[in-house]
Amino acid sequence: MPRLDFNGKALRNFFPLRGTHSDYGTLTLVTADGPGLQVRTATGAWEDVPYVPDGIQVNIGDMLERWTNDQWVSTHHRVLVPENPEARQQRRQAIAFFLMANYDAVIEPVATTVSPTHPSKYEPIPAGEEMMAKISRQYSREGEAIEDLRERVVQQ
Repeated sequence: MPRLDFNGKALRNFFPLRGTHSDYGTLTLVTADGPGLQVRTATGAWEDVPYVPDGIQVNIGDMLERWTNDQWVSTHHRVLVPENPEARQQRRQAIAFFLMANYDAVIEPVATTVSPTHPSKYEPIPAGEEMMAKISRQYSREGEAIEDLRERVVQQ
């Protein structure tokens, strides 16, 4: 199967691969055709996610963590290359659905997650602003101080 490209350049030149990460939105639904996914536990250990054929994994995203004032924690995860050489020859395909808040929705802890003994850990922020800030940090070049990735597009 030929490698996908974008004007003759490998896609990974435009979309760097990431290892350990959390998802920016509220929820992510993932289905895959094989094992390889790991999640980081509260103790920091990595645990294999059991592969369930035709199963759907649900990851809590960063915005849901904010909405719940850290009562539900964003899932840090990664995909590993199989150790078995035969398994490495198999392609692993995953399909993800990312549920996002509306761009102008204000993300702040829900009232029932805040109390005098458990104060709010987050300031209110529009979902779109938070998303663009995270994307800008992720895709900024080394040493580049860019507040919003859209600035680079305008400058080009």
